[in-house]
Amino acid sequence: MQKHKLFGCLLMCAALPAAAEQTVTPEMTTPIKLSNTDINRVVCTNGEMADAIFSKEKGLKVSIQGKNAFVKYLIQVTGGAEQLVRKPTELFFVCDSQVYSLVASPEPGPSQTVYLSSGAKNRAEKNMAMMGAMPTEEKALFLIQAAYKDELSDSLNVTRKQERVKASPEKGSPEEEKQLWEEVDITLSRTIRAEGVGLLLKEYVVTARKNVELREINFLRKEFGEEFVAVMVDPLKLKEKEKGRLFIVERVGRQ
Repeated sequence: MQKHKLFGCLLMCAALPAAAEQTVTPEMTTPIKLSNTDINRVVCTNGEMADAIFSKEKGLKVSIQGKNAFVKYLIQVTGGAEQLVRKPTELFFVCDSQVYSLVASPEPGPSQTVYLSSGAKNRAEKNMAMMGAMPTEEKALFLIQAAYKDELSDSLNVTRKQERVKASPEKGSPEEEKQLWEEVDITLSRTIRAEGVGLLLKEYVVTARKNVELREINFLRKEFGEEFVAVMVDPLKLKEKEKGRLFIVERVGRQ
């Protein structure tokens, strides 16, 4: 990776982001989906899982091991016939001295993983302790490095999505820039909000329709943000059908 103009960095290559996951906070009762055929995992991201409270008559079995709770819906027998649990069930987990209230909808499907994350206030405090003393540019680089290597602190609020971004050439743009937007497909894959420090990172997947060369300045546009702090593309040159990663950090809220 070459040295970038805005902040300059050298990072190890990392895979594109994984599939969506469920994350809940302790401030409110949260609806979630769980598999009623496979074992589900609930993770206490901030410490040890202390306890799980649930109604055994609802056909549930929960076992706790360290940071994890494993939830399994049991097959019920009614009139000699086996049935899967389908009614919503309440579960309460005690994680890092906080109680998480969940209403689970059991559905056929693959095993689910649910992350119990600290609330906004705790996340903000952790982010301030982690990045508060850094200049804004260093905070932006810190976030990009964490996202690039997929080594994100649990204090960062991550939202995964698949959202296509359509960028059109502005009036009077050079012919080279007009062609660029016809040569790439861009999809927003996740946003990472650093509460307490006023920064938001957006990560995109850039897919080349043909061989193309990119520059960070190409993405300083309203389709990608407003108050830009940093932009990084890796790699800058893409071959046809090759995928790259675009990171944009912008200021959000005045904190």
